[in-house]
Amino acid sequence: MLARTGVRESIARALGEADQTGACNLMLDVVAQSERYVPGETDLKNLSCKREQHHWVHVAIDRFTNQVLDKQIEVVNE
Repeated sequence: MLARTGVRESIARALGEADQTGACNLMLDVVAQSERYVPGETDLKNLSCKREQHHWVHVAIDRFTNQVLDKQIEVVNE
């Protein structure tokens, strides 16, 4: 009886993994900064960073149709 259960689990696992191969999973690490010029400054090297946001974007894309299957955005607080 135990052997049959193991066979069932391995078949289910194999089918599940075969289903997963049709998707490409990506994780993007996005850091966005908003900057401004200091009054009277003309050199781009002297920009002042006012705010920074850090996000992780998780995207699942179907490899055959190129459609986005799922996306999640996580705000990273450091």
